[in-house]
Amino acid sequence: MNATEIATGLHEIRFSDASLKLNALPMNRDVPPMEKLAVDYTVVRPDGFLYASDLLGVVGLELRGCPAVPRICWDNREHQFWDGFQGSFETRNVVVNEPRLAIGCDGRCAAVSLYYVANHVRTAMLWEMRDGAPPGGRLAWDTTITVQNLTGATLKNYGQFFACYHLRNTNYYWDASGEIAECPPDCFTATATPQDAQRLKAREYHEHALRYLDGAACEYRQYARPVLLSRRQPWFGGGRHAIFVEPGVCAALMTWMSQARDYYIRPPGYDLAPGQSFRARVRHLIAPLESVEELEGHWLDFEQSL
Repeated sequence: MNATEIATGLHEIRFSDASLKLNALPMNRDVPPMEKLAVDYTVVRPDGFLYASDLLGVVGLELRGCPAVPRICWDNREHQFWDGFQGSFETRNVVVNEPRLAIGCDGRCAAVSLYYVANHVRTAMLWEMRDGAPPGGRLAWDTTITVQNLTGATLKNYGQFFACYHLRNTNYYWDASGEIAECPPDCFTATATPQDAQRLKAREYHEHALRYLDGAACEYRQYARPVLLSRRQPWFGGGRHAIFVEPGVCAALMTWMSQARDYYIRPPGYDLAPGQSFRARVRHLIAPLESVEELEGHWLDFEQSL
């Protein structure tokens, strides 16, 4: 395994069988533009707030013997909400602190870390990658997100939203019946229970979900496990890209306009007390995932790692 900073803030991690690019610098001009995917832009909204997609996270992936994955941006910080929240899109538009690249495990693992503070909430992100294919898969890595409340007040029903952009295409989820089901094409949210869905519908998250939909509805369903999947693609070696989210802190999974497989994290008890922090683990997996049985095996491995 080899990891280098190929441009300021832009890291390339080379595995035995893959190459991954990870950006740790907001609005980085060295990240290629999102061709055919209009998510890297800066506009001033009518309410006067600046809205910018900073392309923070995994921005490139290529498996040996496969074409490079078309423009992606996975684990991109989006927005945070809580009851009474008066902000807008500040989470994207804050300075990233202490971006670091480290190599360990005798050169067989790499880690990229950073943190940012938005609205007096500190969020630390850590990407951990190991060389070698996981059993039954091509590639896997973990993202750990730690959120701490520095506001001095309790943030009720706190949640932070992370986007995983890709070219418009079909998305899937592990539905409540235990099957791999297709996500609706427009605005879709999956939760663990109907009660969790009602909690989101009554709060700022739902307003965010409906933006730019011109009156279209956001459909809510329940999942068996918090897992989102791509369709099978040649750049995944004929397999899928899957996102597994730690179940105790997953508020929701979301797909939006067929170009995002996103996740929304929350504290275990929904509220975040002054000084309190919580951690969420997210696993990215490239694997065939041709059956629910195969998916269950990878999920068990993820659960055992938490």
